[in-house]
Amino acid sequence: MTADGPTAVRQFIEAESDNLLATLRFYVLRSGLAEGTAVTLFTAELLNEVVVEALAHADRFQPDDQPRVWLLGIAANLLKRKQAERAKRDK
Repeated sequence: MTADGPTAVRQFIEAESDNLLATLRFYVLRSGLAEGTAVTLFTAELLNEVVVEALAHADRFQPDDQPRVWLLGIAANLLKRKQAERAKRDK
């Protein structure tokens, strides 16, 4: 029996949080939103935001989809929003 969407997302996050964190760190570095020692804190905060967003919308996740792709898509969208906010603030 396959887990439902919310359960699959939770299980993946629990099992793969370290790998997600490493991938998100790379995303943060590429985004230019944090540098130096701030990268670690920024990445941890981003992971928390991704988890909150994912769990809030876990009913939309299809169990046949890949959780990593879905979660990284959420992260990419959050980073785009943050970049747009920064650009607006810097104007």
